[in-house]
Amino acid sequence: MAARSTEPDKGARALDALVQVKLVRLAELISRRASQTFEARFGVKNTELRILVILARADRPLAVSELARRARIDKAWISRSLAGLCARNLVERVAEPSHPRAPSLRLTDEGIALSRAIAPIAEQHQVELIAGLSHADVDRLVDALLVNAEAGLARDQDG
Repeated sequence: MAARSTEPDKGARALDALVQVKLVRLAELISRRASQTFEARFGVKNTELRILVILARADRPLAVSELARRARIDKAWISRSLAGLCARNLVERVAEPSHPRAPSLRLTDEGIALSRAIAPIAEQHQVELIAGLSHADVDRLVDALLVNAEAGLARDQDG
């Protein structure tokens, strides 16, 4: 049996250079930092943080299905995360007359206060992350990548 080379494979090096591989690594680093900061200081996990952010900027209470769609997270995962947020009185269920068996969700006063406490720290993380880059350039690049990624996903799903 031939000995396996310890030298990096050219294909692996080529994959490392792909934007999507770099972005996944970037997302992992950002997620780890958020976990370290927000879980340690506020007891909020990343999924819970996403829920708080979405509910904080919503103009009305949201159904679980709408929250899951906006967060792009499975409804079951959202439901598990909501259990802890409701138990901590950060999120409350609101009865909807048109859907009595499916209450909507909104932040409590405590949830609003927590979101406000988290915001400046998250903003500082962003300042550090994009240091040396203009906000406009970062926004243009990220927006273009999102549009292209969504178009690619739609093409792949169509066949």
